[in-house]
Amino acid sequence: MTPPLAERLGGFARALLDPAQPVPPGLVGPDGTPSGRRFGVYRNNVVAGLTATLKDAYPAVHRIVGEEFFQAMARRHLLSELPCSPILLDYGSGFAASIRGFAPASALPYLADVAAIERAWAEAYHAAEAQPVTPAAFAALAPADLPALRLRLHPSLRLVCSAFPVLTVWQMNVAEGIPGPVDLDAGGEAVLIVRPEADVVVRAIPSGSFAFVQALSAGAVDAEGSRRCAARGRWLRPRRHPPRSDPWRSGDRLRPRDDGGGVMSTIAGRRALTLAMSDAIDRLARLALIVAPPMLRIALAVPFFKSGLTKWDGLLSLSPSAVYLFEDEFKLHLFGQTYDFPWPAAFAHLDGVAEIVLPVLLVVGLATRVSALGLLVMTAFIQLVVPDGWANFHLPWAAMAVAIIALGHGPFSVDQLVVPLGRKLESADGQ
Repeated sequence: MTPPLAERLGGFARALLDPAQPVPPGLVGPDGTPSGRRFGVYRNNVVAGLTATLKDAYPAVHRIVGEEFFQAMARRHLLSELPCSPILLDYGSGFAASIRGFAPASALPYLADVAAIERAWAEAYHAAEAQPVTPAAFAALAPADLPALRLRLHPSLRLVCSAFPVLTVWQMNVAEGIPGPVDLDAGGEAVLIVRPEADVVVRAIPSGSFAFVQALSAGAVDAEGSRRCAARGRWLRPRRHPPRSDPWRSGDRLRPRDDGGGVMSTIAGRRALTLAMSDAIDRLARLALIVAPPMLRIALAVPFFKSGLTKWDGLLSLSPSAVYLFEDEFKLHLFGQTYDFPWPAAFAHLDGVAEIVLPVLLVVGLATRVSALGLLVMTAFIQLVVPDGWANFHLPWAAMAVAIIALGHGPFSVDQLVVPLGRKLESADGQ
């Protein structure tokens, strides 16, 4: 007799998460027999997919603990919480609670609160739209009506309260944040997460404000309640906990506790090395963004400027040989055919002027992107005239021009001074 569908589905789910379970009845390979290897591939895909979902949802937690430790936490979590919706954006709501119950993470007592901020951020981002009440709307209310006023909080608003500086830790481990020393005994932080318009706003608030917003959410704020909340308007006190060696206060990286097997020490060492390498690469990238633009500008300007010098016999006197080249030597190679330059004298003068003016503008960094675009167009014409030069000359020139257009003028340029000044003048005109 075939088991009921609910029982079969339950057995299938248990087998997915427990490699010790046999292949669910009815799942066979092409030969008609149960295939453990085929089901194992499917099981691994499910575990890897859910782990990747948690990693995307909790990037700061992942950055703090590293890949291996995060996988261990995710594995433990998915054993206790399977997706209840086909929309994986909803998965992982209980991850913060799972971290609190994960013994190796006890060395990072703030980690679950960081996860709570990340979950709150995701919920706020996907919450329903609502129009916030403006201060002008409150100003229009009569004072006598205020005691009876009841407010409904924005659907995206979330609160997280921690006895640790959890917002500071979270900010260091998202986007371009750089981890640094944090005193875990300095006091806690209450965090408000809300999306009033397009972007999610995350900010620390005093404990009195936290209590006030909590009371608003319960619809239980009256005049006396407001005074009680105002009386609590101080920052959270530090949590009293047993003395311990705090890696953050010494400036080292945080790392999970080694419970005797040496595995956590290995993970911590790898994590510290990864962070050190990441910091070094970040510093190198920032240095490259400063040095690369002027180097690219000079490297692209030199060959064009040297060529331009050969086109002139003196000030505003174009060399006859330059016109001769466009009249008799230079041909356009298009679709296997060669064509003469139209208006060769005009092209000769335009080329001579451009090969002097554009490199000079490029070196000093004035109208940088426009100058690079001009040299890119000239490179395209040169490619049509000398098709065999693409590998040694034209491709590097084009690559440098595109890189300059992408990176911009850089800090050592006239544009760096002119652009902010222009913006200030525009702002003054607008006022």
